[in-house]
Amino acid sequence: VVVLHLFQQALGLDGKGSELDGAKMQLYVPEGSNGSLAVAKRESGPVISETTVNNKKAINWTSDGKSPLELSGLTDGTYVLKETAAPKGYKVATEITFVVKDGKASLVSADASLVEAKDNVVVMIDDAIPVTEVVISKQKLAVAGEEISGANLELKPATDGLTFDTDLVARVQGP
Repeated sequence: VVVLHLFQQALGLDGKGSELDGAKMQLYVPEGSNGSLAVAKRESGPVISETTVNNKKAINWTSDGKSPLELSGLTDGTYVLKETAAPKGYKVATEITFVVKDGKASLVSADASLVEAKDNVVVMIDDAIPVTEVVISKQKLAVAGEEISGANLELKPATDGLTFDTDLVARVQGP
């Protein structure tokens, strides 16, 4: 059984984290690989759906924040774990390529060498999008610290094409 975890970025000092909720995931067989998901079976974890990538079966799911996806039936070959959409507040993680051989999963590192995945667990970690708190205030010049009632301010990005995540612009205080 190969276990596919998606963790949030903030891991504790013990190296453990919690499952991330709401990440849209895909597991597929890259072109030229002899791997197959044809007989892959969900043992536990989020509900999966099937699609086709590179003319082979691929598996999609959304992480539930509770449990990893556990799959059995992965044949020997190369596989790619891809995050197709990250939850709000997180960046899409880099794809992970791993190899299954004789029932054991090994990760393929950036230099194409194999690194054994401990206990057949493949872990993807999402980085949080940094959030900066900014306080904007319109005050009377004559009376420092006194807010001007009824002032309308507009916040715009300094660079064309940038946008604000309105869910992150969460607090507006008035007098």
